[in-house]
Amino acid sequence: MRAIIKYKHRFKTKLSWEKLAMAMWQLGEDEPVAVNHTGDDQELNDQFTIALGLRYWGYDKKWHDLPIKRIGEMITVQPFKKKKRILISTPYRDELMITSRAFYVLVSEIATALDGEISQEASCDDKIGTEWITPDSFDEKYKRVVDLSRQDVKQVSFLESIALPTIDEKRTKGV
Repeated sequence: MRAIIKYKHRFKTKLSWEKLAMAMWQLGEDEPVAVNHTGDDQELNDQFTIALGLRYWGYDKKWHDLPIKRIGEMITVQPFKKKKRILISTPYRDELMITSRAFYVLVSEIATALDGEISQEASCDDKIGTEWITPDSFDEKYKRVVDLSRQDVKQVSFLESIALPTIDEKRTKGV
């Protein structure tokens, strides 16, 4: 999954990786944040470079028994080759719902904070960066997935893990 955010202005607010992770994976205030992350600082403000991945098995032991090998992969945020654009991506084109939901939340949070527009790839043949939508339109498009309960997202993801292949080529081409 890939999305590009183009923006005119820098952040109006600070975005900490912990708060982003809590929103992405529906973590409660009292839960420990067992998230892999990389980046230069605690906030996504200066470098626009961060990677977040939830250790699913830390929240539910059932993840240990799933046949899929690609759980807990990182969702990355990095500067895009054109000025004032950010690329947000996952390693695979098709992701489990738990990762897809996290991706949609992250894209929306960053685009909203930057007052930017979003372009995303919808299929193998789509050229990213040709059509742009507002964060509100993006939110409306994925509202059904983002509004699901944490339990529903996990249940669908468990079922998807059976249907998705255990070996899946990571995206090797750049944008």
